[in-house]
Amino acid sequence: DIVLKNAGKLYLTSDVTIWDLSMDSSSAVLYLNGHTLTIISNKHRDRKGWNGSVRGSGSIVWKPVAFSLVIR
Repeated sequence: DIVLKNAGKLYLTSDVTIWDLSMDSSSAVLYLNGHTLTIISNKHRDRKGWNGSVRGSGSIVWKPVAFSLVIR
């Protein structure tokens, strides 16, 4: 998980996949820089709860967390 607080900044330099991203401050900024950020999380899906901003071209892909239950 990545947490951006205060005036935290995250600059993508390539396509990347992470488990979750929290933006806990209105001054936090995610710079996509033409890349794709894939987030495997249900908690902040579609920027839910994000207070920061996203800048630059690029895309965010949300993938749900897989869940399986095996009962024998």
